[in-house]
Amino acid sequence: MGEQQILEFFRVKGTVESWIENVFNLVKDHPKAVFPLLASFASVILHEYDMKPIVVDVSGESSSGKSGLLLLCSSVRGSPKE
Repeated sequence: MGEQQILEFFRVKGTVESWIENVFNLVKDHPKAVFPLLASFASVILHEYDMKPIVVDVSGESSSGKSGLLLLCSSVRGSPKE
């Protein structure tokens, strides 16, 4: 069920500029959010070269933002069909 919810968030929408304004600028001063976000970009690039992705393990107490961070990182990909 959780994985299905994440897949439903994948879609191409907006521009790079709107992503920077509405996503990155909200977390840019929070290193614990920026690191996994940048690792998401690296994994997309590595995939293009048939290299293994970067895996970042995020753990924490319940209701500490882990699921929100996962959705944030999924915004990097945009579409599961590409």
